[in-house]
Amino acid sequence: MPESSLTIEALWILICATLMLLIQRGLRALDHGPLGPRRDHASEAVTQAVLQREQTMVALREAEARFRSIFENAVEGIFQTTPDGTYVIANPALAGIYGYDTPEELISGIGDISRQLYVDPERRNEFVHRIRSEGVVTDFESQVYRRDGSIIWIAETARAVVIGGAVARYEGTVVNITERKLLENLRRQKEAADAANHAKSSFLARVSHEIRTPLNGVIGMLEVLGGTGLATQQQQQVRIARQSAMSLLGLMNDLLDFSKIEAGRLELEQVPFRMRAIATEVQEAFAHVAAARQLELSSLVDDNVPEFLMGDPERVRQILVNLVNNALKFTERGSVSIHVGRERDGDGLTIRVKDTGIGIPESRRSRLFHDFMQVDASISRKYGGTGLGLAICRQLVELMNGRIDVESQVDVGSEFRVRLPLAATVAPESPAACRELMPHEIMDASPGRIENACDPVSDSDSRPATQGRLLLAEDNEINQMVAVELLRMAGWDVDVANNGVEAVASVQRSDYDAVLMDCQMPEMDGLTAAREIRLLEAAGRLPRYTRELIPIIAFTANAAPEDREQCLSAGMNAFAAKPLVMQQLLETIETVVGPARSRLRIAGRGPKASPALADVCSMLV
Repeated sequence: MPESSLTIEALWILICATLMLLIQRGLRALDHGPLGPRRDHASEAVTQAVLQREQTMVALREAEARFRSIFENAVEGIFQTTPDGTYVIANPALAGIYGYDTPEELISGIGDISRQLYVDPERRNEFVHRIRSEGVVTDFESQVYRRDGSIIWIAETARAVVIGGAVARYEGTVVNITERKLLENLRRQKEAADAANHAKSSFLARVSHEIRTPLNGVIGMLEVLGGTGLATQQQQQVRIARQSAMSLLGLMNDLLDFSKIEAGRLELEQVPFRMRAIATEVQEAFAHVAAARQLELSSLVDDNVPEFLMGDPERVRQILVNLVNNALKFTERGSVSIHVGRERDGDGLTIRVKDTGIGIPESRRSRLFHDFMQVDASISRKYGGTGLGLAICRQLVELMNGRIDVESQVDVGSEFRVRLPLAATVAPESPAACRELMPHEIMDASPGRIENACDPVSDSDSRPATQGRLLLAEDNEINQMVAVELLRMAGWDVDVANNGVEAVASVQRSDYDAVLMDCQMPEMDGLTAAREIRLLEAAGRLPRYTRELIPIIAFTANAAPEDREQCLSAGMNAFAAKPLVMQQLLETIETVVGPARSRLRIAGRGPKASPALADVCSMLV
């Protein structure tokens, strides 16, 4: 309240108090009755009036103080403008939003809101149009200039004040929403990136299927060709061709793994496994490569490493395979060693792969574990590779909450160290519960390192005794030829169904030891066919000579974990990924057929197992 107003009020109170005092004295002297002095009604009225007015003035001052505090301390900007676009009132928050020190600077600095404030002057026109037509606007978003020329986003909420039928002013609030807009933009970018990543993953999945299908024909026919009594030179040519095909398969697997890790879709197993077995098998798988390069390859597992560890053996093996492959590739003389031990505190596993190779300059070590990166461009030209192996190692190690590092000296060698928090566990009750990695699994994930994997069967004429009868459900003619030829070489009689409908019809006509079921076929896919077969079994409509369920093996180019889960959910018993690896396929068949066959032999039914099967498997390793 202005000082002059307070002075007038004080004078008024003084006059009223003096007048009241005089009246009281006069009335007290004149007004005495026989019953004593009468009540002083006039003085009481004057006193009451003065007190009420004082209380009103105090309340007004308090209300004004509250509203002024809100106005001056509000986080939101508060304003009043004329209809033609000049500021009349502004609070400090509004001045701060627009980059001014005081409201007075803002009011004097912006004479034309539409031209000086809005990035797009038409936004002011739209603001006026909406507020005139609707009487109010809410969260009206615009880009505006600050005093320093920078651009921010604001949201205005305002109403029109109408006096005498005409708009007298606009008043409302302003909020700085720049940060919210940035977050929204980041969210949109993330959604776009996620969509692109999903599209990439879908594309890689399709490419995986399209590449694995012809690779199945190439690798399978090379195995068949290797068993046709070729001359020594021709056998070497077959090995080289198969090695190249496996290199392509390994590259594709690396790309798929990288894509799944990047998308957060790679899930780790937690099962008991033997680290000693993994180290030995990796050493054996690379032994021929080391020998061909005249390198010494050794493996040592400390005695303090537990017999069983809990973790994902496939991914631990993948890390070790990549490190050993990398060491052999960059070592021209000397040795490569694998050393597995326990952390000093006893909690966790340490894997060391040491070589006497070319070494890595310190200035370039930071590039090692980056995606698609190598020490320099000449490395790729001279030694090959995509730069994904170590990147995948790093990502897998981080998924396991471990760490990986390297020590290296140029022309002396390198040592890669992996530390994984893998806990010791007890031996599983069932041997099947322990994930043992077979040599073919090592070789399949070691592109460019398989030379002995397709040693020929002694002669195509020396076919082993009949193992039993299989149904192959496969729509691709080349895949049919490859699988049938290899399975017959191993002693199996094979019938072929071209789609799921034919497969369901075949199992109703004939009894099979197992069904190899492709998942993607015309008319009826393999998953649907498997469900149909299980329904027929439940209804007792299949010609099985016991009540055992017929084993169904998924035989498909889709190798992702989610594909495996779909197959198992459809009622299948096992999974064999294309391209066909004979050793793996025969072991898978034996895994699902063997237990049922043993029960049949106990019951006096079914074919006897041929010892030739083991011979064929050993020759194919």
